[in-house]
Amino acid sequence: MNKQRDLKQQYKHQLTLRRKYGYSGLLIFIISIASLALIPEPIVKPWFFVVLAVGIVGFIVGLFGINYWSRCPACNKIPRQSNGAIPITPMSKCPHCGVSLNDD
Repeated sequence: MNKQRDLKQQYKHQLTLRRKYGYSGLLIFIISIASLALIPEPIVKPWFFVVLAVGIVGFIVGLFGINYWSRCPACNKIPRQSNGAIPITPMSKCPHCGVSLNDD
């Protein structure tokens, strides 16, 4: 029972990190790309490559965060929906190993 509680706490911590870094990184990517799209002739601006680099780093951090911190702590596999997407909402049960991950 203690191991089950530890898995639930680890999964809860992973969800916090996913919200903090994964979603924030993707949001930074979207904001930087949108700012580059709204500026006329951004390639001649001196800060173009800085904003582009921030966007790319945000994209990498976001993808890493979502892929790494969406794993089941018991079997270390990424759960997928039927269409192949990673679920946005927290899992109540791992589809691979069947371990319960919610606090209920």
